[in-house]
Amino acid sequence: MKDLDKTKEELLKELTELRKKEELLKILVHNIPDIVWIKDEKGTYLLCNEVFENIFGLKETELIGKSDFDFLDKQTATFYSQKDKIALKEGKACDNEEWIKFVSDGHEELFETIKKPIYDSTNNIIGVLGIARNINERTKIEEQLRLSEEKLELFFSQSLDGFFFMMLDKPIEWNDTVNKERILDYVFSHQFITKINDAMLDQYLAKREQFIGLTPNDLFAHNIEYGKTLWRELFDKGQIHIISNEKRFDQSDMWVEGDYNCIYDSNKRIIGHFGIQRDITERKRIENALIESENRYSAFINSSKDMTFLKDDNLRYLIINNAFASFFSISEDKIIGHSDFEIMGEESAKKCYESDQKALLTNDLVISNEQIGKTIFSTHKFKVPLSNAKFGVGGTIRDITEQMEIRKQLLEQAEKLKELNSTKDKFLSIISHDLRNPFNAFLGLTKIIAENLHELTLDEIQKIAVSMQNSAENLSSLLENLLTWSQSQRGLIRFNPELILLAEKVNSIFDIFYDSASKKSINLYHTISNDIVIKADAQMFDSLLQNLVFNAIKFTPKSGKITIQASVIEEGTVQISVIDNGIGMNSKIIDNLFQINSQENRIGTDGEPSSGLGLIICKEYIERHNGKIWAESEEGKGSAFHFTIPAGI
Repeated sequence: MKDLDKTKEELLKELTELRKKEELLKILVHNIPDIVWIKDEKGTYLLCNEVFENIFGLKETELIGKSDFDFLDKQTATFYSQKDKIALKEGKACDNEEWIKFVSDGHEELFETIKKPIYDSTNNIIGVLGIARNINERTKIEEQLRLSEEKLELFFSQSLDGFFFMMLDKPIEWNDTVNKERILDYVFSHQFITKINDAMLDQYLAKREQFIGLTPNDLFAHNIEYGKTLWRELFDKGQIHIISNEKRFDQSDMWVEGDYNCIYDSNKRIIGHFGIQRDITERKRIENALIESENRYSAFINSSKDMTFLKDDNLRYLIINNAFASFFSISEDKIIGHSDFEIMGEESAKKCYESDQKALLTNDLVISNEQIGKTIFSTHKFKVPLSNAKFGVGGTIRDITEQMEIRKQLLEQAEKLKELNSTKDKFLSIISHDLRNPFNAFLGLTKIIAENLHELTLDEIQKIAVSMQNSAENLSSLLENLLTWSQSQRGLIRFNPELILLAEKVNSIFDIFYDSASKKSINLYHTISNDIVIKADAQMFDSLLQNLVFNAIKFTPKSGKITIQASVIEEGTVQISVIDNGIGMNSKIIDNLFQINSQENRIGTDGEPSSGLGLIICKEYIERHNGKIWAESEEGKGSAFHFTIPAGI
């Protein structure tokens, strides 16, 4: 008794000291511009500052003694409570970002919140200190910058044209007062490629590490003077558009068409330039071939499987290849000298005319896709110089039906993958919900024992122990199913079919569930003859039969009956049925029994939890044996689960 009084005195002393500290803390927190509050370890508010009062619309006197659940919606209060528990559990400061609603007008702003455990003089946690700082504006600015950078980087990386940046190691003056030749000599060894996109790498058949750091001396090693000529024009004008002959990294020639622009600093000094260019080697090759020899060009285009053509300045055909004539089923002499309006329908001819005009009015390649019947074509048209300073239109038409079909299949596969991921997410959501309930029940019962053991009778303790055992069994069953499903999805469960005496196996399953059935006075029967043999993986068959019997017990009331039947329905196949006289199911439940994303989580007749996962595993295992499973049931009249399995030979 003396020791007890001494303990009380110490507690009173500690309480007095704590109250003094709380007063000092109040003075401090009321002068901090951030939101500040203190809760005890149970989540009850001990104090808050004026900023807290203004945002949440509660005076400190109204808040003291309350928890988040007393003035916030359940979802928000639960979120805050979970963060408190994390800080208490880890015993250290924990931070996170969260949206806080202002009671005055209902708007929300983003805060950075830090929660830290508070300790008493004996180093025991007595509560949580919370500080929240408004980061709403900072976050908006950061998000805007991030989105801008992402858009720029996305454009840069995904462009079909080549992009690059070449930056100087220091700014240069470029005007009539400087020695431009000396400046060019410096630039050609001190201007470096710093950034380049994939399209540019493809043009030069190069890898990124081969390009980064290159100077003009490196790029124009085959013709330095030509390179300097281009640089002079670029620096003089600030921008140039050129078509030039370049060397790929494998030393092959290519033609590029590019636009290049100088980059200046705030003092108008040149600090580098950026370029946009496209590979026009193929176009140049066709143009040169047309100029050199019409016959050589005709021989070339006739070897192509793509349809190829050339039109004059009046858009009448000058040249076509065999593929073109073959597709339209018209002889060459009936196409040459004629326009599209004379060889095809008016609507199609108008489309061709519009794209021809576009090609003539620009120097760019005009690309369009069109479907004729079941065939999809991709047409490339370009401006072609003719004699007498006139221009015509050349082009190719390629059958891309197969490519588009492959693309369609890829999109369908991507959609299926998306559905699979969605199914898995829903499955995990089911598991997290059903796994929590047995845990909470188990923890709740242990808390009752821990806090009230000296007040409980033996009968009460026994009831709690039975409840704990039931919770543990349910939890064990759920975890076993979860582990089994996880191993199955990862391909970790081996499939080793073997001959199994069915009656013997069913008896062993009944032995496992004897206690569970006895608690509900449920009788277990089977009518299986001793000569029925199946061929199945023993582990999978045990799991699926256990799940079906377990479910039957769960949804059958006391004094019920469960029967297992089996028969050979055709050569090589055995049908097994698990039948109960339980609560049964309606048609909606039956339709969704074996779908992971449509589980109803019904409660058993004695309050047993249910996730539906066991039936998913059953279906998966039965299909692994090339069998099928289905259910027949009526509400109040019991259920029958039937499945087929290979017979033993």
